[in-house]
Amino acid sequence: MENICIRNAEPSGYLPIISVINAWWGNRNMADMLPKLFFVHFRQTSFVAEHGDDIVGFLIGFASQTSPVNRGSVAFHLRMDFSMEPTEKTVDGISVVEDYDGRGEHRVLFSRTLSS
Repeated sequence: MENICIRNAEPSGYLPIISVINAWWGNRNMADMLPKLFFVHFRQTSFVAEHGDDIVGFLIGFASQTSPVNRGSVAFHLRMDFSMEPTEKTVDGISVVEDYDGRGEHRVLFSRTLSS
């Protein structure tokens, strides 16, 4: 797909996404899992992909308030073709950046190459 525009999420993007999210997830009830507050408070770490006037994807991101060893989150990101950045420190076998968000606030760093 050509001419994809990726921009930060905005509150105005909530209704178009929430109206189709269940269909995008195979008619599973996912709308309850995505409150509008993500589009208000996490705009800098959340993105919407558009092709023309159509929203074709989105990613909601935020810094977790808990331990970086959230195995469910790590597994999800790896399934989405993200790579875990290798580091010198590991916690339970998972590479973390020590003190990334302050003392004792270790974080897992992921990267993903986007192709055109």
